[in-house]
Amino acid sequence: MIERIQTGHTGLLNERNADIFRNAFTFLSSLNMPTDAVYTDLLAVVFNCPVSKAWYNLNIAKNDIMPLLADNSWYKLLIPQEELVLNDFSDFSRWTKIATALLKKYCERYYYVQKSAWEKPLLIYELMDDENENFIKEDEYTVSISNVDLHEEARIFIENLKAEMEAAKKARSLVDFVKSKNDLMAVAFPASMYNPVMYLAKNSIDITISPVPLKESESEFIQALRLFAQREKAFFAGKELYVIRNVSKKGIGFFEEAGFYPDFIMWMVTAGKQYITFIEPHGTRDISIEDEKVKLYAKIKDIESSLANTDVILNSVILTPTKHLEMSNKHIPKTDWNSRNVIFMEDSDYIDQLFSKIH
Repeated sequence: MIERIQTGHTGLLNERNADIFRNAFTFLSSLNMPTDAVYTDLLAVVFNCPVSKAWYNLNIAKNDIMPLLADNSWYKLLIPQEELVLNDFSDFSRWTKIATALLKKYCERYYYVQKSAWEKPLLIYELMDDENENFIKEDEYTVSISNVDLHEEARIFIENLKAEMEAAKKARSLVDFVKSKNDLMAVAFPASMYNPVMYLAKNSIDITISPVPLKESESEFIQALRLFAQREKAFFAGKELYVIRNVSKKGIGFFEEAGFYPDFIMWMVTAGKQYITFIEPHGTRDISIEDEKVKLYAKIKDIESSLANTDVILNSVILTPTKHLEMSNKHIPKTDWNSRNVIFMEDSDYIDQLFSKIH
């Protein structure tokens, strides 16, 4: 189900809007007015957006549009009711935008579900070698400062960091540190499969990092994982731990989730088994407990079973920086979210909870 199409406007957000929209659009369709506009907009949006460049084999029939919009069992509209007022035919452009947004979401879900069904029997495990998209080459890791005069401290910080990493590489020694200067932070530790990972404050406009720097919740997770690995030496005795960022659109994705690429992949190797965990530090303020990203915790076990290798165990976990009481679905107990591998970073033991999910 498409959970919502939500605008940034203020006003009443009403789940009955889907009924209003459906009934009004059904009436308009009886006048043969909106279908052509929606169909034209849909084709333009769907086939010109970067996400859908590979959708050359997706067929959209004009006659299917109105029955699909008339069936509101697959979507909710959470927008101000004034957005749905139909005063005259000049409101068509707003309505066609709503319809197009809904149908684009529907096409994304339909396409990826079908693609997943086709690919699932063909899935195999492959070794990650140096050519894997998730491994960043040295010449691809860059920090650029557009106004050096205003950021002299940042320039010195980056140069010192580069010198330290080059010295560690030459000495073949492991690095383990957290360093920061103004808007920049660098985190390195032995479990990370490339070092350092960088965080850049949102308000910095003169500094760019490629690949994309860590978000705040991602940086918090990496720092907490580093401290956990340092503290729990007894737990990690006889185990190997590795973590790497999962490159969006190029790394490992789950097509049923409309191209969902969890931010991190973590390996724990012990007793001849690999525990591979896909980790997504992401806000959940408006997320449904039935969201596809949440349900991946169960679906990934189906993938694990289909691959039939008892030495590889797959898991999926969402780490949310959103406080439970700030969620729109706060009436759902935290324990229910936890049982679906949604872990709240407000809990001081959230890394402990993460490892308790690895089985």
